Amino acid sequence: GCSKVYTKSSHLKAHQRTHTGKSTRHRETLPAHTYTAPPYKCTWEGCDWRFARSDELTRHYRKHTGAKPFKCLACGRCFSRSDHLALHMKRHQN
Repeated sequence: GCSKVYTKSSHLKAHQRTHTGKSTRHRETLPAHTYTAPPYKCTWEGCDWRFARSDELTRHYRKHTGAKPFKCLACGRCFSRSDHLALHMKRHQN
């Protein structure tokens, strides 16, 4: 079996989908009849990306739109992802 460990249950569930074929990752290793496409599909014209979780699709859309909704209050720099802002904020603490 798999020994992967996750702190968030949603991440564990997303990983478990790689074993059932319900993820775009590792699908080439599964028999064709066991693969099911992830439910969240990007509707941007010409984009075929699909995701196991809705938050992944939301984050993906920002690549198309260029949206950067997370702003550093110290310097005003904006980021498309909250975790990137959090890493950036550590620079201000030093």
